[in-house]
Amino acid sequence: FALAGRNVGFAMGTATIIATWITANTILTAPEQAFTKGVFGIIGYALVGASVIFFAPLAQRIKDVMPKGVTSGEFFKLRYGQRTWGIYFILSLAYLFAFLVTQSMGAGLVLEAVFGIPYQVGMVTITLVCVAYTMMGGLRSVIAMDFINTILIMASLVVVVPIALAKVGLSEVYKGIMANAPDRMSLALPIGLVFVFSAPVFAVGEVFHSNLWWL
Repeated sequence: FALAGRNVGFAMGTATIIATWITANTILTAPEQAFTKGVFGIIGYALVGASVIFFAPLAQRIKDVMPKGVTSGEFFKLRYGQRTWGIYFILSLAYLFAFLVTQSMGAGLVLEAVFGIPYQVGMVTITLVCVAYTMMGGLRSVIAMDFINTILIMASLVVVVPIALAKVGLSEVYKGIMANAPDRMSLALPIGLVFVFSAPVFAVGEVFHSNLWWL
């Protein structure tokens, strides 16, 4: 129930990875990083995806070492003992709670911007809906929703981006940046340089310990 019978096909598995990575946080944060940190904001946020690639070969090793394992906590208990696992569990719980809250906040903001639904109502509603279908359907229901989300994400990339570029044009975007925030195009922007090196490191820590990826 929690692992969808350990039988997730390639298409569904790929879709759930895409939808898990491209979340409400990404929809809001990626443009923000580009707006505040310029060129390196874009590059830095793109590089965080490398952590998923790095995790792939480790996933096979985890399966070999813990054939019946489920979570990163189980690995820590096996490798470092009960006491270390307890500390890790508390830290992971705090991280996961913060992660879920930001996801709900992101969904609330998007629903308010797109459909005019009050932020608090959207945040609570989306949380209750997600909890309901997860409790009733387990990981299989989550993967099914991820598959639908991935189709919508890909459709938006194929349809929305070309329409936006056709209406505005890259040259107009460039002129607007140079007129209003030329420093965003600088490859020596200090905050951009810090971000491009720190973001991938943070992402590796996030992916390697998060049970979203272990499951």
